Amino acid sequence: MRSCRFSSWVTVHRHRGAVCSQSRVRTSKRRVQFAFRNWQAKAGFDRLYPFHALRYTAVTNVYRAGRDLFPAQRFARHVSPLTTTIYTHPSDQEMWERVRGLTS
Repeated sequence: MRSCRFSSWVTVHRHRGAVCSQSRVRTSKRRVQFAFRNWQAKAGFDRLYPFHALRYTAVTNVYRAGRDLFPAQRFARHVSPLTTTIYTHPSDQEMWERVRGLTS
């Protein structure tokens, strides 16, 4: 089973999606949220973001990379593309570029 380490105490298994500690015990959702909050505080963020912001950012980046809603929908494991549109709003700069492209 392939895994990816992003901390000294957390391993993410790609196939199972489980977050495991070094002792190979599944880490609770609350523990990961607590660690995320602590990392933000240590990094000096002006405001603390909810853990769900990571999912939001990941889905948005998948959408922006390909400009296609359906890969982002599959990545997010959404049943409806309408749910995915909540995560994939274009930035002001992207909107401006698209509008300028219409006049060309």
